[in-house]
Amino acid sequence: MTTDTALFPLGKIVSTPAALQVLEQAGVDPLELIHRHVSGDWGTLDPEDEAENRFSVTLCLIMHIMFTAKVHRRCAATMHR
Repeated sequence: MTTDTALFPLGKIVSTPAALQVLEQAGVDPLELIHRHVSGDWGTLDPEDEAENRFSVTLCLIMHIMFTAKVHRRCAATMHR
């Protein structure tokens, strides 16, 4: 479902210091992950979570994302809008 345009408006963006540290260690720009998320690239989700996200886009519900950093730590988040 990845698109070049935003699928939904972003709400408040927050992160823990530990998550930002992992991203920095992996050389990942947090804005790149935000762009991926808003355009429909939710990382390595199971099919059920991906289907739930596609449904959630239409109703502004909770969304899930899962990206794996190069330092081999998984970064998970649940987005509330």
